Amino acid sequence: MKSTNISLILIITILILISIDFPIEIRFQTTLFNYLFVLFLLVALLLLSYKKLSKVKSLFFKIFGFVIHLLFGIFILFFSLTSTYGVLKNKTDPSFEMIKEIVAGNRYFRLYRTNEGATTSYGLVLREEHNLPFGLKTIKIIFSKYKVYDATIKLISPNKLKINIKPYYKNQKSDKIIYKF
Repeated sequence: MKSTNISLILIITILILISIDFPIEIRFQTTLFNYLFVLFLLVALLLLSYKKLSKVKSLFFKIFGFVIHLLFGIFILFFSLTSTYGVLKNKTDPSFEMIKEIVAGNRYFRLYRTNEGATTSYGLVLREEHNLPFGLKTIKIIFSKYKVYDATIKLISPNKLKINIKPYYKNQKSDKIIYKF
């Protein structure tokens, strides 16, 4: 197998694995690096597939492939500008904002507020994160809920965390969850 084919398969596999929710995931500690890594993979995919396309003999398929690559390139440019702008401007991801953190040994329990834009409601995600060498971290999602704005987290013993979810609507009751680790 040629190196271009192997590279294409590897890039596509990594992109698929990034988009699948595994029980434990590996990410960069810096939010901007996560965005840039995906951008790098998309640009590499575009360039390698264009290299494969250049070997096609049919003029119709070359023109068709060029148009597809041009549209995909415009999408990548739009994606990179819109998604990284907020991260560069605010130094955080405005759609995934960390609001609380508790450190227990080498574990970081971080509560994030999700905000996908004007037509959606807020949500919360509580993750257990471990820092790794080379600027990486492991992530385990403990809790997530949609249509909730705020919660408190408290370490109630060396191996228990209490999550108190505040109601989203006035007629709702608050939820309490105990997480053992």
